[in-house]
Amino acid sequence: MNTSGASGPGDTPGPGGTSQTGDGAGTGGSGGAGGSSRAGGSGRVGGAVRPFALAYPSPTASRFVLLLAALLSAGAFVGGWLHEQLHDDWISVAARCDAEAARTAAGLTPVERRALLPRPESLVPPGSTGPAEPGPIELGRYELAGAHQVLLERCLMPSARRTAGFALGGVALAAAAGLAVLFLAPVVIERRRRLRPLGPMVPQAAERVAVLAAEAGLARVPEVFLGPATLRDGYGFGRPGRYRIVLPQAVAVRWRKGELFDPLVRHELAHVAHRDVALAWLARSVGYVLAPLLVLPVVVMLLAADRSLLPGYAWRVLLLAVTALLVSRSLLRSREHDADLRAARAGGGPAAFTAILARARDQDASPWYRRLPAYHPSPARRRAVLERPELAVDVTFLDGFSAAFLAALTVPLVVGGLTGVLTTTGRTDLAFLVPAVLTGLLLGGSAGLGLWRAALVRRAAGGPARVVPVAMG
Repeated sequence: MNTSGASGPGDTPGPGGTSQTGDGAGTGGSGGAGGSSRAGGSGRVGGAVRPFALAYPSPTASRFVLLLAALLSAGAFVGGWLHEQLHDDWISVAARCDAEAARTAAGLTPVERRALLPRPESLVPPGSTGPAEPGPIELGRYELAGAHQVLLERCLMPSARRTAGFALGGVALAAAAGLAVLFLAPVVIERRRRLRPLGPMVPQAAERVAVLAAEAGLARVPEVFLGPATLRDGYGFGRPGRYRIVLPQAVAVRWRKGELFDPLVRHELAHVAHRDVALAWLARSVGYVLAPLLVLPVVVMLLAADRSLLPGYAWRVLLLAVTALLVSRSLLRSREHDADLRAARAGGGPAAFTAILARARDQDASPWYRRLPAYHPSPARRRAVLERPELAVDVTFLDGFSAAFLAALTVPLVVGGLTGVLTTTGRTDLAFLVPAVLTGLLLGGSAGLGLWRAALVRRAAGGPARVVPVAMG
């Protein structure tokens, strides 16, 4: 994502170098001779500070991390449940291994037991200053317990590795499905929506798009298509590295009306500049990835004689699916704010966009539970963010809840998988260390980074950061 703070073509330098119409001055640099910018470049509009919210990593990036975590965690979760259904003898295997390990350990000599231990010094009786000689009753009990544990882990190792293999297989399946969506969605969209290249139809509009793309700093002009007559708003699609935008016919033929044509095109070009077009279609299509994946264990359980695990699986998978859905919709709404702010900075200022949004039918009065699954923020919310960019970086209850939920879901999955892999290495402690590090990265990269960003931007705007919603989550 390009977060350059260079002034856009529509910015008018004011006193001291601050921007009067754009979304702030430079990214963290001085606004001009005798003037400075605060917190990543802030400008003043009518005496009010306008922080440049895009000078920092976008909330969209943090939410995409959460979406990826949800997708991959779902794969590991499904893999673990499938293993339990297809290999339901794990309880009898564990009991058999325990009995065999106890019998074998009891028949070993003290020297043989000590030879089994990867680190004999770790089993020194409490209070000792160093390794004790074989013989004392206390040490004998420690040796017996240690040998029993090693033999038990060796016996269970094939089952544990098979469990880890199922979990990794689920992760690979989820990742492959996500990649398939990224690269197949553009093909499906272009064929099903009857799109036509804009150039041969309205060449003047295509030329204007090229001019606006150059002003937006794009090295390559995206392909532009003309949508069907029923299309009312523009959108972008494409795979990474090859993006395309689609314009409504009613807008394309009015290419001379800069107050209508330019803001819409600048908004779509801002999405291209942020490189979030393909990721947005993954977020929109996450249900197509998760639904068959999460239903697979249900089908297996319905075909099996024992269905006792179905209720426990159902509520867990429902919570996971709802969390992934809400995170994806939150990501889609936040990327719209990113594009609005970048497009307003590129030319015309916030007023050009708020004027268009003022004409749209506002659904901000709808209940909160209807706004949560919405793909787009309401026009009123978009106008509010354009006027006060600090609103775009707030960390919500959903951000905190989803990060905590996914961390709690991921830890036992990773612990179980790594334990089977590390059993014979003597470093099973890493099975707990690695999940702790991953959890820290997940929480820090989402809620932690979001709070840091919100604190800086809110401080530039002269207000405190809101920490209660994310803490409650």
